[in-house]
Amino acid sequence: MKKIKSFDGVKVAYNFHKGKNDHVLVFLHGVGGNWTTWKKEITYFKKKGYSTLGIDFRGHGESDAPDEFEKYKTEFFAKDLGVVLQKEKINKFSLIGHSIGGGVAICYESFHPEHEPQSIILVEPSPVYPFKHDDLLHEGKFLTKLIRYIAYNTHIKNKYFPHMKDCDLSNYEHNKMDLLHHLVHVTPIRSLVYTLDQGETYMKESKKKIENTFKELKCPLLVISSENDKITPPCLTKKIIKWDKLAKFYFVKNADHAVIVEKPQEISKAINEFLENN
Repeated sequence: MKKIKSFDGVKVAYNFHKGKNDHVLVFLHGVGGNWTTWKKEITYFKKKGYSTLGIDFRGHGESDAPDEFEKYKTEFFAKDLGVVLQKEKINKFSLIGHSIGGGVAICYESFHPEHEPQSIILVEPSPVYPFKHDDLLHEGKFLTKLIRYIAYNTHIKNKYFPHMKDCDLSNYEHNKMDLLHHLVHVTPIRSLVYTLDQGETYMKESKKKIENTFKELKCPLLVISSENDKITPPCLTKKIIKWDKLAKFYFVKNADHAVIVEKPQEISKAINEFLENN
């Protein structure tokens, strides 16, 4: 893992692989995860010769986890992405974002229309309001309230949820409770809560700007949605297709919001087909 000091001093960790193809696929994870949620997809595309970049968002994985609520704005995540792209001198790239990672991808695009990617792939993306973050991992509002309680009770957090920065989250296709257990260890719970709250604020306050970004998008766009996703259900993600008339839509059956971990082969093949045809 490499680390770079971002615009406000927060150190951001990332994994960059230089392949034969100078087209860099940039993988952006969802809230509570790290770059390894995309590990199987990244391995798939490495074998095809692509260069790959997996980022740990601030407050996640091996990146710094600041204490201040203000430092978890979605715009700051997008700025971190820009810092990493500039550091590695990446000009030819595609953005591939899951959940709030999709929100970061569109946020980046809205601030950098002059540095437009080759394509954008959004998997169960959050840039549609209101996305239901109280239904995180299908456990509903009780889980959200419990997470908030733990986040602000340092004794409980440190005793029962020690931070494991380098946890691999790519191997939980069939056991969501194990995935949930590791999510609360790999991400400081306060960071998880702050990211969700700031993400929802951004999606709500920037609703029109997000819609206009999609309408003005010049690069190819693929939206992937899952049949059983309760957090960003298909009825919400299909709004994007109305905003961008040229966007492609891919529907995954028998999967929920953890689709990139549940069905990495299907996701990889869908993305690959899209990249080859655009």
